[in-house]
Amino acid sequence: QALGLAGKSLLVATAGAEPNVYLSGRNIDRVSISPIHELNAYKVLLPKRLLITKAGLDALKSAAEQRPSKSDSE
Repeated sequence: QALGLAGKSLLVATAGAEPNVYLSGRNIDRVSISPIHELNAYKVLLPKRLLITKAGLDALKSAAEQRPSKSDSE
C-alpha cells in the first residue's frame, strides 16, 4: 500500500534466491518473486508493476556487461 500497488500485480526481481523475500511475499495476492537469472520477457511483461531490488539491479547490469555485443562477434 505504501508504494501505491494495492490491487495491482507485481513482480519482485531479486539478485538470487532470497528466502526472506520469498517468505514475505508468497502470501500476498498478485505478487510473484523471481531471481534475475530466471526472468524472461513473459515474466517481466505479465505483471502490471516490476520492482527490482538494488542487488538485483546490480546483478542485471553485470550480466548485461558480460554479454558480447553484436559488433564484437562480427
